[in-house]
Amino acid sequence: MLRVPLLLLGFGKMGGAAFRSFLSVGESLRGDGIAVDLLGILEADQKVLEEQRVPHVTGNAKLVVSSASGGVPLRETLYTALGLQAPDRFVVFDATPSHCHHSNLIEICEGFPHALYLGEKPLFTSREQLCSLDRFGQRVCCDFVENLSLPMIGIGKMIREGFSIRTLRFWRLNSSGVLKVLLPEERVGVTGGALLDKAIHDLSATSMLLENSAGAFVEDAVILSFMPFSGNPIYVNRFLSSLGTTHKEIGLHADGSWTADAAGFAKTRWLTDSHCARAEYAYSWIGIDQFEQLAIRSGYPSLRGEMRNFDFDESSWLYREHKDAGLFTSFEQQEVRLAIIEGQMDGIPVQLVANFLDRPGIAPFLFETRTKTFINLDGPRYGANSLCRILDQTIRSYALSEPELNCSISGRVINQAHRAAFDIRDYAFSRGFSGPAFEWNRSIETIGTQLKTRYRSSLRQELLTGSRDASPASKFVAVGLTSE
Repeated sequence: MLRVPLLLLGFGKMGGAAFRSFLSVGESLRGDGIAVDLLGILEADQKVLEEQRVPHVTGNAKLVVSSASGGVPLRETLYTALGLQAPDRFVVFDATPSHCHHSNLIEICEGFPHALYLGEKPLFTSREQLCSLDRFGQRVCCDFVENLSLPMIGIGKMIREGFSIRTLRFWRLNSSGVLKVLLPEERVGVTGGALLDKAIHDLSATSMLLENSAGAFVEDAVILSFMPFSGNPIYVNRFLSSLGTTHKEIGLHADGSWTADAAGFAKTRWLTDSHCARAEYAYSWIGIDQFEQLAIRSGYPSLRGEMRNFDFDESSWLYREHKDAGLFTSFEQQEVRLAIIEGQMDGIPVQLVANFLDRPGIAPFLFETRTKTFINLDGPRYGANSLCRILDQTIRSYALSEPELNCSISGRVINQAHRAAFDIRDYAFSRGFSGPAFEWNRSIETIGTQLKTRYRSSLRQELLTGSRDASPASKFVAVGLTSE
């Protein structure tokens, strides 16, 4: 039996998902003679470990409360708390916040020359960090879950059968930015900006599908909205009080961070050995309703308009979930993960609609528009759980000492996806803006329109119940933001 130790860094939303996937993968790998042993879980928040009840299911694994970044160096924590030594072999899954990934990668790869690092996207938040791939590229993977999704597996099969891609258009939209304003204490992964959080998945998918591409050239990029605050607000009224304020700069800050974009759009072209493919990316932290308004106003295509052409009901690709938001009656989270891909097979035009989203009531699909048929996606192990496939293939390759890692989550794809994201960011920020005050207030309007109805509803309820604390709601109604 081959044994592979596994270490989890972070146990928030993605760390918990990785842990659950690890349990499923472990059973499958054991049947093939590979035993995965959980070494430990490092988490900065003791409360998270308690809420997840990790001790009941981890066996001999150690639970360590450690930030793993910014305090004691990660490698020192692993030496002292877990008893690891430099020659040890193990796999790391890094689910810490994005700004920790690069330093954790360096600590693991420098301190443990035989360890394999698998990190959540993005691995890098600045162009300068990409040089790490030159040093450790053979031991670094990125959790690009979409690249092993059922639709991508289906498209890959078509490519092997002769499908040549000419255009790709992606939409990846959710409401995490608004949710962070409503529930600032919730760990929703809002770090850096929607481009690096959302579009990087689709950039990596493009790199994977265009296997012989030399990378992306940016033709157009625009930021449609920013996150309208500096840092994470603790209360909603802090968000409201930012009206009329300005920030010192929009772009790269003195500490190396960038202003967080909340929505954007980019056009690129990718040169392959045989042709030039074009790809577009729409990404959002402000849901689909507000994004559509901003995109159409700026002359960019409407997703709803595109999907109406195919007679798809919105319920098959747009996920909606009402979430209790404390002060508010409810908040509707929206999520979309779609692509429209066009090309040729045997001289015949082919157009595909790919839905990557797997949520209650919504299943991934791959639809061919000319024949109006759904392509069969049954068969791959673990079904729609692409994270399981990533863990399985990564651990399996590591256990068998295979020299080549899965190309869809390593090497060239990591490099091209991150480099394209940085090029898009540079292009978008180089366009210039109408001034900080205008941009921040416009961004507040963008997010504010989604909150106004909720505040008014809350205010009416407070008046009916005689509640004395109506100041946040009344303050919001008084601002006079653009209505929905």
